[in-house]
Amino acid sequence: MLTSPGLAWQAALKMTDVKLDLFTDINMHLFIEKGIRGGVSMISHRHSEANHPQCPNYDSSKANKYITYLDENNLLVGPCLNHCL
Repeated sequence: MLTSPGLAWQAALKMTDVKLDLFTDINMHLFIEKGIRGGVSMISHRHSEANHPQCPNYDSSKANKYITYLDENNLLVGPCLNHCL
């Protein structure tokens, strides 16, 4: 497994003894494929050092640099669940 959700999916299938049928109809496959959205989009660097006044090794001769980690999931459905429909 590459991710925790993948492991959880496999564990759920094993614990419930559910057998999934393969799609035999091309329209079923196309329906699922048409609904796939998004994907992984990221810019990753192995090493980065922040430089701003709150850092212990702040160097005022260098430009300020902040490091931010954003984990954005459920951007469409989540806000909708907070409102009466």
